[in-house]
Amino acid sequence: MVDAPTFAEVMLRDFRGAMQGRGEKGLLIATGSFTSGAKAEASRDGATPIDLVDGDRLCDLLKLHGFGVESRQVEQVLVKTEFFVEI
Repeated sequence: MVDAPTFAEVMLRDFRGAMQGRGEKGLLIATGSFTSGAKAEASRDGATPIDLVDGDRLCDLLKLHGFGVESRQVEQVLVKTEFFVEI
């Protein structure tokens, strides 16, 4: 039994169809993640390739290039309750 295609797989096929004759490669960016089926569809042999950028990769790229984000180091102080119990 073959699983029905997910929404993401169908969307990728529709996107690829819309690109037909207009580009050699596609790029799809999402704030979430892609299913294994969507990843397989994006790199299917014989079809126009589509690069997928999920939310984690998008955050990494924004941080790497400094687009709309800033990094901060925050000190975290934890209280050792067992120390105070013994006093």
